[in-house]
Amino acid sequence: MLTDRQNKTVEYIGKQVNRKTREANDKVWKRNILLNKSLYIQGNPLPKGLIAYLVGAGPSLDKNVEDLKEVGSRGAVVGIDANLRYLLQHKISPEYCVSLDASNKIWKMVKPVIQYTKNITLVANIASNPKLIKNWLGPIFFFNSVHPRIASKSEEFFASSRYAVAKKDVKAGEELIFDKNYRLVFPGVLIELPCGGNVTTTAHAFCMQVLKAQNIALVGLDCSWENDSHFYAGQEHGANIRARVLNEQLLTHLDGNKKRVRTNFSMHSFKSWHEQVALQQPYTCINATEGGIVGIDDKGNQEPFIGFAPLKEVIANYSPKNDKIKREIKFPKAKRERKSAKVEQ
Repeated sequence: MLTDRQNKTVEYIGKQVNRKTREANDKVWKRNILLNKSLYIQGNPLPKGLIAYLVGAGPSLDKNVEDLKEVGSRGAVVGIDANLRYLLQHKISPEYCVSLDASNKIWKMVKPVIQYTKNITLVANIASNPKLIKNWLGPIFFFNSVHPRIASKSEEFFASSRYAVAKKDVKAGEELIFDKNYRLVFPGVLIELPCGGNVTTTAHAFCMQVLKAQNIALVGLDCSWENDSHFYAGQEHGANIRARVLNEQLLTHLDGNKKRVRTNFSMHSFKSWHEQVALQQPYTCINATEGGIVGIDDKGNQEPFIGFAPLKEVIANYSPKNDKIKREIKFPKAKRERKSAKVEQ
């Protein structure tokens, strides 16, 4: 641990090194930028790493859900609890299903298809609904939610996930010393994922932090709707629609087609969260929702830091179903040099 004075010294040295480097290379950098221009203005090739398809439960999912069947081995489909039944009904089994909510309504959403979850990894908050956790058939990846503005809450929830066993009676106010009066069985859930207010925001963080996806395609992530009966894809979860639509003041917003649609304060805040995350890593987030307001400003224009493309096109470019990765090449054998009888001086 460095002292404050040492930290300031390190920071000062770092700034001076950077300044010296810039001064020494300024002319070379500018020259090379001009010499390389004819090539880099042609654009970059598509990155070949993993792409995650973050699938929301918005009404536009009805337009392109069938395209998800064409996702190849380079892609991972990340669904959420609210759309799992809908995806499975369309014979699409996502690799991951993210769940955040602790309420019984989540269990009611998933219960009808719980028998089909054997090959799906549930990404669950440690405070997720226990019925869902207990009955899930596939693997479960647990995480702890971050409370960036309330550090004490993050510490409290993390501490609650630890498992310690007392070695002797502990009195109130007594200092707890590890290995003396208690034994640590489980250190706690160390994976922390931020939440921007709903499950898709946490799913976005999961795609970035855990899957390390090179690109993230947003699918069915509208954050808006055209009519009150079509809030969820497939007009699912009718009882929840009324609560989501009627309990908040309605707003309007132009979507990507310059069509005026409905939203509310909550949905608009989720839209902003996804945009802020995308802004941190420009051009790695692709809106393949084919509707909605994510990445759309109040005039109906597309934000420059988010890509926009139909889902079918994204899949064909980044993770086609018939992709074959070729890594083996024929490399010519090196010619063996004849040893000289003379020894050079």
